[in-house]
Amino acid sequence: MRTRRLGKTALRASQVGLGTWPLAGNAGLAGYGAVDPERAEATVRAALAAGITLFDTAGIYGDGFAESLLGRLLPGGEGGAVVCTKGGFSHFAQGRAPDRRAFKAEVAASRDRLRREVIDIYLLHNPPPVLIGLPDVYRPLQDLRDHGWIGHIGVSVARAIDGWLALDRPEVEVVQLPFNLLNTQADQGLLSRAADLGKAVLAREVLANGWLSGRYGPASTFAAGDFRQHLPAEVKAAIAGDRAALEPYRRPGESWVDFSLRFVLDRPEISSAIVGARHPQQIEALSKAGTLSPSPSWHPAD
Repeated sequence: MRTRRLGKTALRASQVGLGTWPLAGNAGLAGYGAVDPERAEATVRAALAAGITLFDTAGIYGDGFAESLLGRLLPGGEGGAVVCTKGGFSHFAQGRAPDRRAFKAEVAASRDRLRREVIDIYLLHNPPPVLIGLPDVYRPLQDLRDHGWIGHIGVSVARAIDGWLALDRPEVEVVQLPFNLLNTQADQGLLSRAADLGKAVLAREVLANGWLSGRYGPASTFAAGDFRQHLPAEVKAAIAGDRAALEPYRRPGESWVDFSLRFVLDRPEISSAIVGARHPQQIEALSKAGTLSPSPSWHPAD
């Protein structure tokens, strides 16, 4: 598994990270449906065995289930796994930022569940754009970082374009944003600007919530509890059309997972591509992609 440095921080982690939202069930935040705890544990263990060292989670994933899962299974200390978690989602969803007391309570709960004295990376979880640029939003996290509870502060944005606001904040060392073959907003100058500033970029939704996995098409249906079941037919058809237009760029015999990850990892400004998994068998594909070298060029395959 290849590794990359996270911006100017001292952290180094696998170029493919495991996202734990699909492992968390639907408590707290609607996700991909019910989860079998034993299968979730097996998936994390498979990721560790494959050399994945970056794990992305959030306090709201499964009402803490995902963080607790990582807390039981991940090695800590120097040289251990790098954990990135997020907080403030319920406050931000109401258009306001958590106050100092609320942030302290969230971070304390995450530390307990993760069983870590210091959380490597703590991100604001999808704050509205109007709040991203306000210094007061970051002060509670700065205090907790100074107190030794947080290693690095960052922002997870709902739209890549909002990442520009995060880059302007000196407190922000890590920006997490959606980036994939179907959503290239971040490639419009934002990635190069992040590199110039020494900010780490974590790409999420690399497989576009599964639509770039090669498993789903316009006629696909999803189980009860899976947020994708509510996607209108016309949207599914549009996604399928956009994906078909990418076929000339896919190499002969190349899986959609490898193709999608190659596109993201070809950008050296990206520190890690975060991919969710629900089964240990899916880790094998991520492990293979984690060894990919940058492509010599990006052009239609012969």
